[in-house]
Amino acid sequence: MLYNICMMQEVPSSDQIKRLAGLQGVDHGVFTLAVMSVIEAYMRNKLGDAVNNETSFGDLVYIFRGCFPKPRYLVSTLFYNINASHLQTNDVRHSFHNLSGEEACSAVYLLDKFAEIYDIPNKDAIKQLAKTLDVWKARKSPVETARELENALKEIDKLSRATSDMSG
Repeated sequence: MLYNICMMQEVPSSDQIKRLAGLQGVDHGVFTLAVMSVIEAYMRNKLGDAVNNETSFGDLVYIFRGCFPKPRYLVSTLFYNINASHLQTNDVRHSFHNLSGEEACSAVYLLDKFAEIYDIPNKDAIKQLAKTLDVWKARKSPVETARELENALKEIDKLSRATSDMSG
């Protein structure tokens, strides 16, 4: 069974976290989907033969919470938000829709909290990934960038004309 071979590896691996970092700032939807995949892969890895490829995400979360209990105050909101984020990625998976930068930031925040609570591998790299959320905040669409460039060129032209009027 291919799934058992994957279980021998550390999940999430440092390579998986590097892949996430490489996706950051590129596409909100694909990035968010990748973040949710890391959380799902960790849970499936920890549960081993208790789940299979047919186990739904909702069932996976339910089984995981039962097998690895944490205080309710720590995980209730976390898993509610993980489920909500996972649902949002359905549109990415099935219709190739995009998500917002806020949704991408939220997914990284959830991964960071999940890593902290469950002490998952490479949590320091995940923490670093969470600190680089400024990539999303600073990101502009090509249209916004082109509009800014056009405005800057108009301003340069206007200043150039004003300068030549003053000197001539």
